[in-house]
Amino acid sequence: MVDARDEVPRPSAGAAARTGRAATIDALRAAIAAVPPGGSGHGAAGVPGDAPDDAAAGRSDAAAAGAAPDDPAEGGRDRARRGGRRGRAHDGSPRASRGARPDRASSAGLDVEEGAREYLLRSLTASARSRKQLADGLAARDVPADVAARVLDRFTEVGLVDDPALARAIVRSRSQETGAARRRIADELRRKGIDPDVAADALAQIDDEDERRTALDLARARARRLAGLERDVALRRLVGVLARKGYPPHVCLDAARAGLESLGTPSGPGAA
Repeated sequence: MVDARDEVPRPSAGAAARTGRAATIDALRAAIAAVPPGGSGHGAAGVPGDAPDDAAAGRSDAAAAGAAPDDPAEGGRDRARRGGRRGRAHDGSPRASRGARPDRASSAGLDVEEGAREYLLRSLTASARSRKQLADGLAARDVPADVAARVLDRFTEVGLVDDPALARAIVRSRSQETGAARRRIADELRRKGIDPDVAADALAQIDDEDERRTALDLARARARRLAGLERDVALRRLVGVLARKGYPPHVCLDAARAGLESLGTPSGPGAA
């Protein structure tokens, strides 16, 4: 009989997912730290193993944000210099000196910037996003525009925010996996805030022949599900499917007819 106390507890699916996200975020932090400000970081995010150790990464990231590493000894000397009666309020409680106020303001600014960085890391871990989407998210969290621009510039510099690469990936995915037409993909890129010139370059991966071939493949696949319907009904449904994918009317009609003919009955089901 197995003692329940001897069983090794298994992590839940939610805990495993959280652990995976945390590891990904740590890898992204290391990738950012591996690229010095002003350096070219495109592709660096995909090689987290080349980043320095965690402590060095933390120091590099702090330096990039304009924060100096904590020095306990220096802090002790500062506190000693601020000691005595001037370091106490009338009731005997500690009182910060006037010279510390700029430090507090600076610390608050760094907190905002660190929060913005964490938001970007978590957002990009969930899914790829455009710069406009990330900027909108920061604005919704009341991150000042200058801080948002600075953090986004840094993420762009290291290759974690890359609108051209994202646009190309979306075009390939939507065309090959869902059979979407260029017009529908262009609408999606516009909603994501991709620059029109960047979107046009990405959409250039698909030409007219590619689009006709994709529409025909989709029509043939869907026609098999409509084999028991009358020809006119099946034709209307196929045209509707293709139209919702964003294909022009003439492409929809030609592909739908060819799709029905591929069933081996050129006249279509139900024809006289």
